[in-house]
Amino acid sequence: MAASQAVQAKLSFLFKAANTQFASCPELSNFYLHQFQKTADHANVTLADAVQRLCCARCGALFVAGINCKVRVNSIDASKRRKTPASRRCRNHVRITCHACRHPTVMNGSTTTILKAVERPGKGAPLASPVATPPPGPPAGKKKQKKKLDLQAMINQKKVPTQSSFGLDDFLSSL
Repeated sequence: MAASQAVQAKLSFLFKAANTQFASCPELSNFYLHQFQKTADHANVTLADAVQRLCCARCGALFVAGINCKVRVNSIDASKRRKTPASRRCRNHVRITCHACRHPTVMNGSTTTILKAVERPGKGAPLASPVATPPPGPPAGKKKQKKKLDLQAMINQKKVPTQSSFGLDDFLSSL
């Protein structure tokens, strides 16, 4: 069911407010998310899975791994996987436990068909590296040489007497 624009605006405000207030006042953030969930329920708005995964269903806490929740990936035995239809087979479950209310949220991990597509993009094709390699920079020898020249220039500047009679050395020597 489509929500009215007023409900959509309220949901948008509550969600943005919860995200911005999390760092300064987590309790206020939890309150905003709880109100967000209640408003969505009363208006019969179905939230996207990605939005539902961001917060605890019981207390409304915003999930930030390591800060206010614990995330574990539990593998599923192959014998249990075979019992489910091929379109819904998962190799693992992601279990998020809220620190505030200890409520576990269990979500399916990647399906086996998606994992196979990622592992083998084509016959004989090498696996793509998930980590981007940094662009090549100047050779290490030139960096060292530049640092050395910069340090020598700084030392030479310090040796040159300044015309100002009151410098940092004068101040420190007067103490």
